[in-house]
Amino acid sequence: DGLRNQGYDRHLWSLSVEEQFYLFWPALVLLLPRWLLPPAVLLMFALSPAWRAWFWLGGWHPAMSELPTPANMDLLAAGALLALWRGQRASNWLITVCLITLPITVVAHGPLEIFLLVWRIAFDRSLLALSLAGIVGLAASRSVSLLRFPPLVGVGIISYAAYLVHTVSGPSARWLLGDFDNPWLVGFVSTSLTLLVATGSWFALERPLLRLRKRL
Repeated sequence: DGLRNQGYDRHLWSLSVEEQFYLFWPALVLLLPRWLLPPAVLLMFALSPAWRAWFWLGGWHPAMSELPTPANMDLLAAGALLALWRGQRASNWLITVCLITLPITVVAHGPLEIFLLVWRIAFDRSLLALSLAGIVGLAASRSVSLLRFPPLVGVGIISYAAYLVHTVSGPSARWLLGDFDNPWLVGFVSTSLTLLVATGSWFALERPLLRLRKRL
């Protein structure tokens, strides 16, 4: 209860979204013809901003426009598009997406944030998803993939535990630093704590369990 009151578990709702995606996405891939998958993914992508705008403008609790699975399908659909669209044409498309959406995302988060609140609530995640999909697609499409860079691979290996503990790392960093409340220093210490704990989790818990799975 103490952790809950501090909001350290406030991000765990996204695990439910992830698990629900794991349930219905394989069924969608198995049941739909290959040529229907891209239109289905684009429909999933379009559903999310419509959902967020509808529930926000309708005066519902803000959580209804933020947390349910339909409100987050554009984030998952962007990754699905990366898996479906490959080759040079896809690479060119991703470059275009990056060039267009990144500045729009920056502007929407900056000078226009106050004036475009509803627009931002509806399309903010969609733009962010496209921008990140473009960056990942570009990194993966190079002859020597940046995603194979050992430090990035290492962060990927421990990323799940890092995700779980990162909300505790910020308050812990502020407690350790005391009066030295410089935001850059807090960010550095917080990130270091997150990576340290996640690395310990990998070696002490996750890797042994994965080895046990192989034996079973």
